[in-house]
Formats: sequence, C-alpha cells, structure tokens
Amino acid sequence: QAGVAAGTGADALPDPKDRVHVLQQYREALELVRNGETPAAMAVFERIVAENPAMADVWSEIAGLLVRQGRLEEALAAYKRLVETAPFDPAAVVSVSQTLIELGRLDEAVAQAELALTLLPASEGRWRAAAHKMLMRVALERNDTARARLEARRGQDADPSMPLVEYAEGLIRFRAGQFAE
Repeated sequence: QAGVAAGTGADALPDPKDRVHVLQQYREALELVRNGETPAAMAVFERIVAENPAMADVWSEIAGLLVRQGRLEEALAAYKRLVETAPFDPAAVVSVSQTLIELGRLDEAVAQAELALTLLPASEGRWRAAAHKMLMRVALERNDTARARLEARRGQDADPSMPLVEYAEGLIRFRAGQFAE
C-alpha cells in the first residue's frame, strides 16, 4: 500500500514552475499520438516517467499504447505501475484485470476484479459495473454461463446504463451457435 511519507507537506512539493517542461513534453507526446507517431510518443512518455515515475497519467498513456500494439505483457507491467502510483484509481485496477483476461491469466484477472470491487464505493457504479464485466468475461471463458449471467446482472445493477445482461446473453447464445437468438 502506498502511503505519504512523514514530513510530506506543501513545503515538500515541487514548485509547479519547475515542472512546466514536463507538461510541455506530455502535450508533445499526446500530439505525436494524435499524428500516429507511436514510437516517438512512446519515447517521450518513457523519458517523462524516467524523471517522474509517479505520473499516473503518463503510465496510463504508455499502457494504452502498448495494448494497441498488442504488447500485452509490457502493458500489464505499465498498468501495474499505474496502480502503484494511483492505487485507488478504479480504471487502473480494472485495466489490470482486462489485460490479464487478454493474456489468458484468468485467476489473476478474477483477483484484480474482486480487488477493484473491494476498493470501489457504491457511488462508483460505472467502475463497479466494469469490474463485474471482467468477472463476467472470465466466467464466459470458463463456460460458466450461470456465473456470467450473475456477474452481468450485478454489473447492470451497479450501472443500469450498461446493458450487460443483454450483452452476456448475446455472447452465451452466440457461443452456443444460436445465432438467430
């Protein structure tokens, strides 16, 4: 668990004027991403976190780029760094679970999704639904349709705007070859 070091206070924080160059680098990297210059953007992001390893937004960008490139093991490591820097960021914990599913590491994915559910208050319905969706996906991978339906219901209960029940049912029927249904 991350904690705040003793003696950390406003006087220990860096002066924002001393970090303007980091913001400029971050904006430059985002522009490179927009222009499709992924390797160049990645180099800038990596330079930023080398100097500022606690920048959660940059770890998130790195992980997302790695996922898009199919470099899932590296993306998982970046998402884990994101969780270290922002341990209560629901998107970070859910992203770890999602990447683990893509890697076929289902037991670890379940553990991360369940961790997300323990961290998230009821007011975070969207992210609770996303965690239940990860549990639903694992259940589907394991051909446990009853559990998939249960997790879909729990997710939709957490965020009624997410049609997880219908989504799960569609996937279940598709996998059963019931294409018309």
